[in-house]
Amino acid sequence: MGLCAKTSSAQNFSITKLKLFSQRENITVKGITKDSNGFIWYLSNGIIYRFDGYKSLNVSKSLELNNQIFKDIPLCITIGSDDKLWIGGVSSIAYLDLKTWKLNTLPENLLPKSTIKDVISITELKPGKVFISLLSGHILIWNKGKIILINDFHNKALNSQNALISAKPQLWNNKVWFGNSIGELLSIDINDFKTKRYNSLSIKGSIRFITSKKDGLLLDVFEKGMFNFDGIKAEKINNSGAKNISTGEGHSLFDGPFFNAYTRRGEISILDKNNLNIINHFKFSAENILDIFDVYIEKKDIYLATSNGVFVVYQNESGISSLIPRNKNFNKSTRGIYKFKEGSIFYSSYGGAGYIDKKGKTDFLDTLHSVHTVYPINDNELLIGTEGGFLKIYDRKNHTLKQFEFNLPQEQIYISNLSLTNYVLSISEDETNYLIGTMNGLWSVNKKTFKLKPFAETSNLQVRNISILGNKILLSTHLGLMIYKDKKLQKIYPKNRTTGVYKQIIKKDSIWLATDGQGLVAIDWNGKILKSYTKSNGLSDDLVYSLEIAGKVKIAGTSNGLNLIEGNSIKKLDEKDGLTQNEFNYGASFYDKETNQAYFGGLNGYTVLNMNKDWFKTTKLSKSIISELSFVDEKDDKIIFDYTYPYKKTKEPIILKPNQNFINIGIGFPENFRNSEQFVYKLNNETWQSLSIGQPVSLAGLKHGDYQMLVKAGAEDQLEAMQRIDIQKLPYYYETWWFKVFLLIIGCSIAYWFYLNKINKIKKEQILRSNISSDLHDEVGGLLTTISMQAELIEDSDEVAKYAKKISRNSKEAVQAMRDIVWSIDARNDNWKSLLAKIKHYGNELFETSSSRFEIVTEGEKPKKISQKKRQAIYLIIKETLNNSRKHAQASHVLLHIKFFQNQIEIEIKDNGKGITSVNENTGQGLRNIKNRALAIKSEIKIDSNLNGTAVLLILKKRNTI
Repeated sequence: MGLCAKTSSAQNFSITKLKLFSQRENITVKGITKDSNGFIWYLSNGIIYRFDGYKSLNVSKSLELNNQIFKDIPLCITIGSDDKLWIGGVSSIAYLDLKTWKLNTLPENLLPKSTIKDVISITELKPGKVFISLLSGHILIWNKGKIILINDFHNKALNSQNALISAKPQLWNNKVWFGNSIGELLSIDINDFKTKRYNSLSIKGSIRFITSKKDGLLLDVFEKGMFNFDGIKAEKINNSGAKNISTGEGHSLFDGPFFNAYTRRGEISILDKNNLNIINHFKFSAENILDIFDVYIEKKDIYLATSNGVFVVYQNESGISSLIPRNKNFNKSTRGIYKFKEGSIFYSSYGGAGYIDKKGKTDFLDTLHSVHTVYPINDNELLIGTEGGFLKIYDRKNHTLKQFEFNLPQEQIYISNLSLTNYVLSISEDETNYLIGTMNGLWSVNKKTFKLKPFAETSNLQVRNISILGNKILLSTHLGLMIYKDKKLQKIYPKNRTTGVYKQIIKKDSIWLATDGQGLVAIDWNGKILKSYTKSNGLSDDLVYSLEIAGKVKIAGTSNGLNLIEGNSIKKLDEKDGLTQNEFNYGASFYDKETNQAYFGGLNGYTVLNMNKDWFKTTKLSKSIISELSFVDEKDDKIIFDYTYPYKKTKEPIILKPNQNFINIGIGFPENFRNSEQFVYKLNNETWQSLSIGQPVSLAGLKHGDYQMLVKAGAEDQLEAMQRIDIQKLPYYYETWWFKVFLLIIGCSIAYWFYLNKINKIKKEQILRSNISSDLHDEVGGLLTTISMQAELIEDSDEVAKYAKKISRNSKEAVQAMRDIVWSIDARNDNWKSLLAKIKHYGNELFETSSSRFEIVTEGEKPKKISQKKRQAIYLIIKETLNNSRKHAQASHVLLHIKFFQNQIEIEIKDNGKGITSVNENTGQGLRNIKNRALAIKSEIKIDSNLNGTAVLLILKKRNTI
């Protein structure tokens, strides 16, 4: 990011850029605000976006999809305490109610009738009271749904042609204050909205910005400086803080609850609210200069809308601060650092070095480039090893820097000329010598004679770090860890390969190593690995450049952040924890035992860790927020979005319709810039599931019922910031209890119907059996009884021939009756064709020996099917009628006429006999049988008899014939 502090003192603020889009880095942002959930709203290229910590929602597009369009160019935005997004344009004003996602445009008749309606600012200074400043000088007040128009500055502008509003309003002393371009103030009472103008302040300049403090207002007047207004008069401020504010163009001043923010192109300063002294200052690097268009301050966080996206300035996690060099050269990559007992610090970087005394004053050494290592000679002097300049001495008392002078014995000149290098990597000492680690081995300098000589056995080594223990010298080199003893060099780590070591620290019986690619390793004096920390078990990177040990905590500076290790616990620190950098240099760390602080140098200055803090104590996690819901509606085959859920005060269950079988739940983490936490979730009593960055919770194929989902940031066993989400999936109608009851009733009814049907079938079978039994009894039984009686008469009579003839006739009738019964119960005969054939056969046989002529005539299209019951009844009715005609009518012609109509069937049996002249017992019984059988099949029977003959008409409705 390329930021640097104005001073070299430690900071407690960090700055980071928000990743608004996954594929886009540079985006111009003109306006910025926040809602009650912490989501960031910003304005870019006339489009309004909402950022939930992971992704940006195109709010303008979401409104267009619902046929809601802000028909203007948005110029500024703000969100009130009631979650209304106010949008000010060139000629119109609207607000989006986030609880309903409905856009409401203020009616034009409520706006001032002016040709200039550009909105300068929209500010809510008390809940429900929104102040809108227009370029025309008009002020609109939205007071709980009502519009109040203030014309004081506008009327002044009409007279002076130069009195437009030029500052955002501020609330002080229960009044809202505005400034204008001719040095006037306007106050509006926050309760009754009465106005008062202050037009005799003798400022005579454009009041560009107003900030509030306890006892008054601070006025930023163009080209005049800063003024203090106490409610009556304005006086110019001449303190050191006021001198930090530019009097010309190109800067802005923003009011915050705890401090003010002052911005210029490529810079931002955090100022004390009362005296304007600089608390912190950040400057973008030369290659990343940007314009700052708008600032939103929430508590102690500052959000910057810039030409290169959105940046956030926020307070670090307590315990982390920065020390960033301010030398002229912009290269802030650091190496050696040393802190003196009373607290003064010597630092070095590739852009220059410096000495900061205990009061914070810096002695810049801009000519001292490429310092690699620093070692104290005494209380005032430092031995400095450089990259290319060998050794130098810095005297802090006299503020002098000189070359280190050494003596080279005659016998060493030749070999030294071949191997001596000006590149010094490390420095240490024993009782008599300084030991110098170089790119070409280890050298020693006698403290008294300053004689320089090499350790010949180490000439091919890059000696990065030196430790002395008795007669042993430990050397961290590019080939591994070496032990030099008695002019012998032994490699103890690694045994069978080459791994560079940047630093070693001896801790009791173990040696801790910062390695090039193998992480942090602990070995014994024989080189056996006792413990190792790598990426596989939690280290942020296997390339460890620097190492310090503070009590039980090991601190490893890697190419990807800092790591604190205690036992098996590893805490990884990165930019989101307050670091101004992620990559650290070797040879650039220092542990101050007196203050228990650790300094780690990197590409952008030093990071300072306060090791008095319990770094492994669980910190309170920020809360995750549901940012949006989307449903797939299978019925309409479309996706439905709901952006209102985060703004509902009472979190009702998410209701899924039966055809909504897929839901995406977007999870936002507004403070993602501050804490890099992983999300986990679980549904009902299932196991916790992890979510990657920005990944929504996707639920598919949910069965109807109630679900409870828990979402949180952090580890599974932590309960901080837990969020509960209730989901209710509605059932299809066939999944409801009442439908199941209905099915049960239907099922029972069908079973009961089958039961009744079976009973009826049994009853019908019983009736059929009874009828057959009755028919057998009446027809066959009677005939058989007659035959039996006649056979007995033969035995007692001489008229054998007579009775034998009767027996023959009655036997035939019995056989015929049996055939009729068998025919009637045979299902294959349930058709009109069989019935007509049976009737014809019976009629022809009946009248065969008679003088009467029998004739059958049919008309119309006969049906195919007829039920057994109706078939038998019709046959017996016709049979009975034909028998009566044969036996009693004495007719010469008997006609059976059957007419098939569309809706009914008429069967007429007609003879030309003598009619029914008398009714005997047999005749009466026959007529009753005919009528009963007709009634049984729900048919109509008509009998007409006179001296010219008898006609029997059977009328069957067609619906009753099947």
